[in-house]
Amino acid sequence: MIRSGEPTDSRLMHRRLVSFPWRLVAAPGYLQRSGAPRTTADLALHVCLRQKLSTDRLAPWPVREAGEVEPPASLTANIIDPLIEMALAGAGIAALPDFLVHAHLASGALVTVLEEETERTGTLSVLWAANRFRTPKVRAFVDFLYEWSRTDIARDGSSTAGQPETDL
Repeated sequence: MIRSGEPTDSRLMHRRLVSFPWRLVAAPGYLQRSGAPRTTADLALHVCLRQKLSTDRLAPWPVREAGEVEPPASLTANIIDPLIEMALAGAGIAALPDFLVHAHLASGALVTVLEEETERTGTLSVLWAANRFRTPKVRAFVDFLYEWSRTDIARDGSSTAGQPETDL
């Protein structure tokens, strides 16, 4: 399985694939209606689209003053996809991985806000069951994912269409 964040289950083998920056993003229409935040404290005046983790805690936002500023949880989702769609629809400001919104930023459908105030990076890792007999197929797949993430995700912050295929 592929997970974001640092692996915590010591029963699983893992390999870090790539690190990526997080971005605070919003649709231009939202910013026209609500104004762009100038400081992290201004986030309290905005609709903030937050991710709720499986632990029922809110995912931290990538702001420098994270301990001092807690953006409101105006709308929450437990997976990122609805947050991307809500941001695209102009529902508010979301904190999202760069590689998931790179194309939307390039097209102008989303714009970055408070870029100078963000600092958090994330990681993607592949995890598999620990086994003293690691099969060649698992090894080949892990190596493929590692190389793919280095060339496609890390290259410009986005994954691209036409990803190489492999027989495992």
